[in-house]
Amino acid sequence: MDNSEIEASAVGSVHSKLNDTGFINVSDIKEGDKFPIWDGNILVYSSDKQKNNETIRYKIPIQIKGTEAKIEKSLKYNIRTNDLKKYCKDGGVLYFVVQVIRGHSENNKVFYIDLLPAKIKRILQNKEKNGKISIDIKNLPSSREELVNLIFNFGLNREKQADFIPIDKYTLADFKEICLHYETPFKTTPNDILLNFSGYAYGYKDNIPYPFEIPKGAISHTISAPLKISINETECFKNCELRKDINTLTLIINHNIEFIYNNENKNVKCNLLLQGTLRNYIESTKFLLEVHKYRHFYVNGYKQDCPFEKDDTSVLESNLKYYEELKKAFDESGVKEDIELHQFNENDNKNATILINAFVYNQDIALKTDAEGYVLDFHILDKTITCLAFRNKTGKYNFKRFPIEGIVTVEKNGNLLRVPSILMLKRQHLKNSINIQIDSFLDYIKKCPISPYYLDIVNETALELMAAYDDINKSSLLDTAENIINWIEDKNKDEKSAVVYHLNLLQCKIRKNKKLSNEDKDYLHTLVEENNAPILKYGAYILLQDKQGAERQFKKLGQDDQNNIKKFPIYKLWEQLNNNT
Repeated sequence: MDNSEIEASAVGSVHSKLNDTGFINVSDIKEGDKFPIWDGNILVYSSDKQKNNETIRYKIPIQIKGTEAKIEKSLKYNIRTNDLKKYCKDGGVLYFVVQVIRGHSENNKVFYIDLLPAKIKRILQNKEKNGKISIDIKNLPSSREELVNLIFNFGLNREKQADFIPIDKYTLADFKEICLHYETPFKTTPNDILLNFSGYAYGYKDNIPYPFEIPKGAISHTISAPLKISINETECFKNCELRKDINTLTLIINHNIEFIYNNENKNVKCNLLLQGTLRNYIESTKFLLEVHKYRHFYVNGYKQDCPFEKDDTSVLESNLKYYEELKKAFDESGVKEDIELHQFNENDNKNATILINAFVYNQDIALKTDAEGYVLDFHILDKTITCLAFRNKTGKYNFKRFPIEGIVTVEKNGNLLRVPSILMLKRQHLKNSINIQIDSFLDYIKKCPISPYYLDIVNETALELMAAYDDINKSSLLDTAENIINWIEDKNKDEKSAVVYHLNLLQCKIRKNKKLSNEDKDYLHTLVEENNAPILKYGAYILLQDKQGAERQFKKLGQDDQNNIKKFPIYKLWEQLNNNT
């Protein structure tokens, strides 16, 4: 046979095997090279029933080589190095090698090499021989399902490795989570995936996938897999985890449900772990109640029977009621984030019960105090929730979330002022509480009548925000403080107070930009040259980063003033100045 006859026979064998799957369009495969190192593309459809533009799943480049040489024993094939480099740059190729049988093309043997970028780069590390590299080839699967899965997952991995840059120092052990991106148009079980899978698993760093080639049946890690979990045609979860031990398979759903299948009996052990987020836990509990009701669920369309060892319906219903109430209490108290769950301690249980009674059932709460109103912190699951407690006619307290509509009464220099409740918050609340929405502070501040005393109280809150920023370096705290002080400067009419407010504004600027403008520096130099109070000159020298000048002014202050100034954010800048010189 001449080369053209061998090529035609090889193309015909590959054409026939792929076409018979029903999922693949092979019309672009041509006899004779269409391009120097490619023989066209195959189109892979998500369905074998409807093949149109909408159901095209992958477009995969292929190369077909025919040979009359027997290759059963060596299962090796030589590929030119330059071709491999071009395949790698193009994102990979599905490479077919056909052993052609003269006069009996029906007996042709088809082999393949799934040349993905990760594999090609590993191959190119080997020694070259006359510009070629000998590469392992494999028998093309005879099973339709196995062949279709091979094609689907080649397309999937080709997409995942499109921008792959290998980092040799990484191994599977370097990744906390290993993900298996697996695709099949057929129904399959988790056990089938673990036992029969061969291909690539991925570790992720900074959202970049790093592929690791896994031999068939060699998965020993807990892996993430794209398994669709459903009940009664309603999809519940899209991704799961699988863990294979000697005698058991564990399917982990939503990070906290474990279905443990034992090879030795048909019973299924189910654990609902107190981990993940509160929303996760509620979703998982609802799912398990459905599973207990129907005694089965579906994984990728494959029915999973659940002959449980015991019926936990009553326990699940009780847990669901409690955690739904807890979530409502968090929502009503202004918590926006989804809380991470772990084992409750005694204090968690106590505070969670109080929060539920106050915000879900609107109960009056007895507290060991006789104050008319005050700020109250609840510590639950390593989180702090801050509420406002108001004493009612019964002597007990009603809880309100921050910020509340309306105003509260505070005392300032012997004067009673009506102010927004947010002005009661201190540094510890602003940096620790998860239900304080500081982006609304200025809107509430603007609602009250303006007076010199009111501006002083507002300024104190700006300083509390600044101090909280110094503790946790959260930019929104500093931004809010700066916006508030800008508003104060715009509304202030008192010249003496104006100096204090502007120094506080410059504190924000130097924290944000690490330096001041020439105009700001001129203002500070003028301030220290004039006959101003030592405490103002002390702040100006710190902002000018003049350590000696600040120290001279600090020594002029009385002991009470020295102690008081240590409580303010300006002292933090003073400490930084001392540490940097």
